Amino acid sequence: LMHASGKIFMGIGLVLVIIGGVMLAWGADTASIDIEDDNDFEGTSGTWEAGEDWYGVYAKDSVNCDTLTVTILDENGSSSDEYGTEYWNHDCDLADDELDPDGFQEVGDINIFSMYENKTFTITASSKIYIVGGWGELGEVATGILAGLGSICFFGGGACLLLLGLILGLTINDKSQTVVVQGGAPATMV
Repeated sequence: LMHASGKIFMGIGLVLVIIGGVMLAWGADTASIDIEDDNDFEGTSGTWEAGEDWYGVYAKDSVNCDTLTVTILDENGSSSDEYGTEYWNHDCDLADDELDPDGFQEVGDINIFSMYENKTFTITASSKIYIVGGWGELGEVATGILAGLGSICFFGGGACLLLLGLILGLTINDKSQTVVVQGGAPATMV
């Protein structure tokens, strides 16, 4: 039979290992960028309101980046700001199979700065594009990484407690006898 202290340590260790597993799974899910659900614009044409962020532009892997055309016009019909900087920066060199989310490639970025916040742009593209704000996604990735690091602490601590509980449970020999004293009032006669 296993000693009670070993059972307690093993139980606590198992709970910590389970918490570590849940944190790891949640962190891995959070750390991934979901282009289709977390985009600010999706499609081949429409209007889009810029916020205070930096924006990556993605397309499906099946789209030929070299032949992709995207036009971004401001409210005045201009494709560049008052300093001559084009809003759309087409850059197929940004595509990186290791860094890009599965099924997508980064095909460029948008040169929108905080001075254009709440400004509406008209977009037309030769293939479906996805505009994704960088800071929000970066925050989700960082949260996922931190959750993954936290899970290592729970896994390590839980594994140590499991091992300690196993050692204690199998090595402690408690041969003392337990004495149970039952008390009661003596019977009295009236």
